[in-house]
Amino acid sequence: MKKNTKIIVFSITAGLIGGIITNNSHSKKALANQDIKEDTVLTTNKELYKQVSTNIKFPKKVHFQEKSSKLEKNKVKDIFQTSLQTLPTGTKNYQHSYQSDNKQQHILFNVITRPTVVDLDGVAIKKKITLSSGVEATYSDDDHIQTLSFNDPTSNLFYSLVAQKKDGGKFTIEELTDILNSLDYAKEIQK
Repeated sequence: MKKNTKIIVFSITAGLIGGIITNNSHSKKALANQDIKEDTVLTTNKELYKQVSTNIKFPKKVHFQEKSSKLEKNKVKDIFQTSLQTLPTGTKNYQHSYQSDNKQQHILFNVITRPTVVDLDGVAIKKKITLSSGVEATYSDDDHIQTLSFNDPTSNLFYSLVAQKKDGGKFTIEELTDILNSLDYAKEIQK
């Protein structure tokens, strides 16, 4: 069972990263089609999360460091793409994406409706981080993509951030940890 979960998480993450990297013109074509597969919907619907869980949490702050702007603004309400996939097992995988103003930095926020084990074999940099809630998260960096993920023991939901900078830079552990430390129930944030 753990092997299947690892494969699912790897496949989801690989597919999501491809979706993040896609430029906006391809995203518009996908949005026009709405259904990518029978069980996956790609949209800009900011209410899609309600189909996942009443206990889902969202970040209260998402900041990007941009050279072109000295002013750092909270991008938490600037979700540019959402998707929901229902796997044959009934497990739901919800994602939404944030991007910097210059579209060079991307963060994918991902929630899976079951505890998940992430396989980091072969990843050079991996580290355990304790979030402000006391929950242990796993950080990984493969030189192109940084991830930070954890299982929430109170809701049995799996949360992950997948971050990438197209300009060759990297997100720091602190930047990603700040995002996950700001999690609050979506119904409170979406008001």
